[in-house]
Amino acid sequence: MEIVVEVLARHGRVRERYKLSGADIAIGRAYQNDVIIGDPYVCPLHLQLHYNAEDGCWRVVDQSTQNGTFLVGTGRLRQPHILRSGDEFDIGESRIRVLLPQHEIAATRRLPSGRVLADYLASPITAVALLICTLGLFAFAQYLGQGKETKLQELLLEALMFLAVPFVWACVWGLIGRVAVHEARFAFHLSMGSLLVVSLFALAISAEYLGFGFSNDNLTLWLESLGEGVLVCAFLLGGLQMATQMQRLRRWVVANGIAWALVGITMLTYTVKSDPYESQASMSFALKPPFARLQAATTQDDFMAGLGDTFAELEQYAE
Repeated sequence: MEIVVEVLARHGRVRERYKLSGADIAIGRAYQNDVIIGDPYVCPLHLQLHYNAEDGCWRVVDQSTQNGTFLVGTGRLRQPHILRSGDEFDIGESRIRVLLPQHEIAATRRLPSGRVLADYLASPITAVALLICTLGLFAFAQYLGQGKETKLQELLLEALMFLAVPFVWACVWGLIGRVAVHEARFAFHLSMGSLLVVSLFALAISAEYLGFGFSNDNLTLWLESLGEGVLVCAFLLGGLQMATQMQRLRRWVVANGIAWALVGITMLTYTVKSDPYESQASMSFALKPPFARLQAATTQDDFMAGLGDTFAELEQYAE
C-alpha cells in the first residue's frame, strides 16, 4: 500500500515530499525512519503510520512522545487516529501532511503572460535590437534639440552616453543574479534597462508637453515624479523576480521602498534648486520638422511676394 507524506514549510508550501510503500511507515528524527524530520523537538521515533488490511484504512499512532502529535483543527492525539487523505499534523515545530495516492489535485495553472515576455526579452537579438532603438531615439531627440545643422555622426556620438544606463543596469542585476540564483541573465536585464530608459524618456517628454500646455511647471513635476515612481517600481519588480528568490510580498516592499525613496530625493532636490519666482513652464528643447529637406524649395522672390500679399492684408485690417 502506498502513501504520500509531505513536510511543509511556512505558508503551507511543500518543502519535502515522500512517496512510500508498506504497511508501516515510521516518522521521526532518527535515521532509521522512513521520513526523517530534522527538528530538535521531534522524538527519534515520533509517529507511526499503520495500514490495516482488514478495513483498508491507515491509522496514525503517536509513539507516546514527549511533545505529542497534534491533528490540525482538532488537537492532540490521545489514541490512534483513522487517517483521512489530506490530514495535517504538527510534530514539534514541524508540520506534515499525509495523502493517499488517489487524492484529488488542483487543476493545472496556466503560465502567466509575463513568462512568455520574459523569455522573449532574454534573447540576445532582442537585447541588441532594443539597444539600437534606444540609440536611435536619443539621436532623434538630440536632433530636435539642436538649433543648427548637425551631422549624423555627432548626434550618434552624443546619444551613446545614454547607452551606459542599460549596461550599468544589466551589470548590477547580473551580479545580483549570479550571487543569488547562480545565473546572470545579462541579456534579459539589458533589454529591461533599455526599456526603462526609453520609458522614462517618453514620460519626461509627455509630462513636459502637458506642463507647457497648461502653463504649469508643478504639473510637469508631479506627473513626471509619479510616473517615474511607477515605472521604476515595475522594472525593479521584474529585476527582483529574475535575479532573486524573494517572496512576492518582500519583492513588493523592496521595489516600492527603493522606487519611492528615489522619487522623494529627486523631488526634494528639484524643490531646493528651483526658482521660487518662476511660474511659467518652459520647454527644454525646440520642436522642428525632421523631414524639412524633402519639401519643395521656395525661391527668395516667391517668398518676398508672399510676404507682400500678407502685409497688404494686414494693412487692410488695420484701416
